[in-house]
Amino acid sequence: MSDQQNKVFGVFVGEGGYQLPAFNSQKGPFPPKPNTEGYISIGWPAIGDMRLYEDGYADYLSKFSKVYPSRNSQQTNNALQANMAWRFAFEMKENDWVICPSAATGYLLVGQIIGGYISDFHNESGLHKFVDEAYFHLRKVNWLYILPREDARYSMLNRIGMLTVSESRFSIEELKSILNTNTTNNRWSDKLIEETRNVLDLGFMPHDDFVYMKNINGGFGKIHIKDWMVRKLLIQDSKTDVEYLYTTVDELIAAGWVAD
Repeated sequence: MSDQQNKVFGVFVGEGGYQLPAFNSQKGPFPPKPNTEGYISIGWPAIGDMRLYEDGYADYLSKFSKVYPSRNSQQTNNALQANMAWRFAFEMKENDWVICPSAATGYLLVGQIIGGYISDFHNESGLHKFVDEAYFHLRKVNWLYILPREDARYSMLNRIGMLTVSESRFSIEELKSILNTNTTNNRWSDKLIEETRNVLDLGFMPHDDFVYMKNINGGFGKIHIKDWMVRKLLIQDSKTDVEYLYTTVDELIAAGWVAD
């Protein structure tokens, strides 16, 4: 499968990624070294082996609704959860890319899926002695990039949403562009960083409806004046239209952005 056919997924292994170390510490301490094989995993154990439903989504959804009934009269939330497990088992393919943040450890792992869905209810992997909850649905991953929180690429990639499993907004091309950013040798000057802080502190008047930004990776973006006026740090990428929301100016600068 070519890169054009591959997809990028975001996965939280446990709440906020807190179980990611448990599935990736068997070959040495966490975080793993690049080109180390490990696992990602999700819960929903009561649904059983997902391979039973591979050719029957309707039957699967019916079973999921019985073992994980919705807490209200609307079925939207129930279907949303069901679709995450379905996506993990069947839509995620070999060689797809996966982004896995772990807020508790301050690391973000990026790798490629190896093989298909693994049902591990009999603990054939031997992983469950390390895990304190029922995570029986597995995918094997070759971890290629290990990013600590202080790496600018961490801030660019860790906003994968709130869902346990989701298809990322990044294309393969965009993901590789970020991953290949040279964050060691490239750094904006202290003067430009200080000017950026001044701009974002409402220290000048924009010429039109946008405050224009540039990134250390060669990209460009803009903040709409209505967001800038209320100090909402929402940058829209000028090439892809992808939006990046930052909570602080320091976080924005750490992600490689400065005023253009």
